[in-house]
Amino acid sequence: MSMDLKNSKNEWCCFSNTGWAFYLNLAVDYGWKEAGTSAPKEWDISHGEWTGVYDWNAGQIVSISDSENLVAALKAYLDDPDRRLKAEALSKEFSENGIPVELDDSDRKFVEEFISFADKNSFEIW
Repeated sequence: MSMDLKNSKNEWCCFSNTGWAFYLNLAVDYGWKEAGTSAPKEWDISHGEWTGVYDWNAGQIVSISDSENLVAALKAYLDDPDRRLKAEALSKEFSENGIPVELDDSDRKFVEEFISFADKNSFEIW
């Protein structure tokens, strides 16, 4: 499965489910305080109360301010000279919980692409 993100410019960015969870957790390690998502446009109370989750593919909306804070945290990650060690530690934690994460040298490029996608944009999670 994947997490397909669509920003306010109608651009798309895709993560694996594991990758999305990994980078959200990494952003938290670098100071992101998740604000919670807004309910998808089609959501109504008959579906239940919206809980602000980031890990569904329901079209929930990440606000511009939340996105900017997420971007700031990932920029801090890229600027950290010890980022590789921290990412490897988180990867090990995921693996210990039965969720394998493989890091490779394209990590920086991928994060930069996401930053470009999300910077100053709200986005939906599909």
